[in-house]
Amino acid sequence: MNFEEQFDQVKQKLFAMALVYLKQHEDAEDALQETAYAAYKNYGNLRDEERFDPWITTILFRQCHKQYRKRKNRDRLETALRETVFEENYSAQERELIEAVYALPETFRRAVLLKYFGGYQIGEIAGMLKIPEGTVKSRLHKAVALLKERMDEI
Repeated sequence: MNFEEQFDQVKQKLFAMALVYLKQHEDAEDALQETAYAAYKNYGNLRDEERFDPWITTILFRQCHKQYRKRKNRDRLETALRETVFEENYSAQERELIEAVYALPETFRRAVLLKYFGGYQIGEIAGMLKIPEGTVKSRLHKAVALLKERMDEI
C-alpha cells in the first residue's frame, strides 16, 4: 500500500483527535495538513508499514503540540468550542465531556485521546509516548477518575 492509501485510511481518525486536542476546526485542519506533509516527507524512514498508524499519530501529536504552544491568545481556547463543529454534531453532555478531556493535564489528555478517541491498545500507546505500559495504565486510570469527578459536578 502506498502513502496516500494508508493516509486516507487514518485521516478521519487523525482529524478527530486533532480537533479534540486543539478545539478549533481550522487549527485541526492545519495540524492534519502539517502531519501529512511531514509524514510524506519522511515516509521512506518508516521501516514497517504495519506501524504506519501509530507512527503518523505520533507525528500528529507533535504537530498539535507545536501549534498549541505557538498560540499567543489563550483566551481563544476557552471560547473555541462554541465556534467549532461540536455544537452541530454533539449533544450538550458530549460537549461537556470533550471540554473535560481538554481540561485534563496534557500527559493524561494524550493517553485518553490515544485510547478512547484513537482506539489504540496500551502497548501501542506506550510505544508512541515512549513510556512504560504501567505508566499508560496509571495515567488512564487517573484521567478517568478526574473525568468522572468533573462529570459528576455538572
